[in-house]
Amino acid sequence: MNQKELADTLEKNELAVICQRELKSNLKKKFQCVFEGIAKQGNPTLLNKIYTELYITEGGTGEVNNEHELRQIETTTRKTSKTRDC
Repeated sequence: MNQKELADTLEKNELAVICQRELKSNLKKKFQCVFEGIAKQGNPTLLNKIYTELYITEGGTGEVNNEHELRQIETTTRKTSKTRDC
């Protein structure tokens, strides 16, 4: 590879890094908050105020935790969605 090809490759790589940085910045600005209520009329809320940190611990049984809130929601939904004969 001669110097001209090497310079072109480095320039393309630098341009790619700049584009990635700009894209990341634009996406952060666009998706950093959600609107509560009707879009653009509600109050913007930062996503880091809604979601909490995820902590993963070692150990445990590795089995499915049936007391998990998602399981509770599914169970509640199934109970309330059963049809009733009148």
